[in-house]
Amino acid sequence: MDTICVGEADLSFPEWADRFEAQADFAQVPNFWVKVRPGEVVKNPPAPLVEDLDTLPFPDREGLYQNRGLRQYRMKSFIASRGCPFACTYCYNQLYRDLYRGRGRVWRTRSPEHLVGEIAWVKKNWPLAQLNMVDDVFVPSRSWLEKFVELYRSQINLPFACILRLDRVDDDQARLLAEAGCRVALAAIESGDERVRREVMGRRMTNEQILQGCEHLHRYGIKIYTQNMLGVPGETLEEALATVDLNIRGRADLAITSLALTQRAIAEGYYSGDVRELPHNMTSRSVLNLPDKAKIEKLQKLTPALVDLPVLRRYVRCLLKLPLHPLYSSLRNAWMSVKSYRDLSFRPNFREHLEIIRRGIKYIVWDR
Repeated sequence: MDTICVGEADLSFPEWADRFEAQADFAQVPNFWVKVRPGEVVKNPPAPLVEDLDTLPFPDREGLYQNRGLRQYRMKSFIASRGCPFACTYCYNQLYRDLYRGRGRVWRTRSPEHLVGEIAWVKKNWPLAQLNMVDDVFVPSRSWLEKFVELYRSQINLPFACILRLDRVDDDQARLLAEAGCRVALAAIESGDERVRREVMGRRMTNEQILQGCEHLHRYGIKIYTQNMLGVPGETLEEALATVDLNIRGRADLAITSLALTQRAIAEGYYSGDVRELPHNMTSRSVLNLPDKAKIEKLQKLTPALVDLPVLRRYVRCLLKLPLHPLYSSLRNAWMSVKSYRDLSFRPNFREHLEIIRRGIKYIVWDR
């Protein structure tokens, strides 16, 4: 590795590319860490952030869609903002804020006009039937949402999914999102135990706020996909089971689960910090030294089925005693693939059917 770009480089990368093409010295370009000689790396600080995201051109999808599969797949991703206003302890946004301290506002939003303009351009030029809004938290304000709904319904009028924070969802927001075409909301519960959520994760929301947010979304027919982390440093099996129970109470349509890993785990002796111990993803196994580690790993695999079939909850302690970890792993991935496929708001064509099946098979065998 000779060069690494750190942070946002809308302004720095063109300068680096020009210098590289001209075979000029690029060791002092902002945002870039450059190996000038073996054992010596120049680490340049990042350039100030772009405050007005509307001044940036649309992403170069023409280059992206030279790939036939990406071009023809009719569910495409968009982003309305950069950064996040919250400070969850396990999230990359903590480091992001530290990186850009004193260099501008980290959380910035595009105008509804600019975002809808990009979507309309994509809709005109490539196949598009459903959108994913991939912001860390969608909807910056009530006024922004009202303008977005007006423009989106008149110019786009396609179903979409977005990421919400349940303690910020009220009845009006849920109604406006549904009117715009929101069909699926991805919302992080992370833990069903308020202590774990508050003290370990830095998520200051109550179970009651989470349940109220779920109720608002259900009232307007928006499906809820929850994000959950099990095996948090210091978490007991009872606290992990509380996550399952809160998902059941909130009637989550799909409970997405992963196994936790944070800097806190290293600091408190739950993990050595050796990257060679890490699994290939955070859904297969935990590297933390937890008292109920084996049971929590199995519970993480079983959670999507337990939430969808609450009748199984009474048998969960028996299920956790069985040596069926590979079976539970395959069950989790198959369950998530089937549920997410069922909730697609557009009718996939033959090629898309094959791609969805291929991804499903990959998920099933990936954790083996």
